[in-house]
Amino acid sequence: MMPLLRWADTKGVSYLAWSWFTGNCAGEPALISSYDGTPSGEGAGVRDHLLGLPK
Repeated sequence: MMPLLRWADTKGVSYLAWSWFTGNCAGEPALISSYDGTPSGEGAGVRDHLLGLPK
């Protein structure tokens, strides 16, 4: 997913990562690993990417 987000940023393409579904990312995409909001590996990557964007 990170290559897609970087590409979208360079092209000015909007995106939204949205999922309140727990999973392990092996069988299905999931941004959280627990319903308390703990990010999955993919979720942490999306969070870090968004936090790293210029303000």
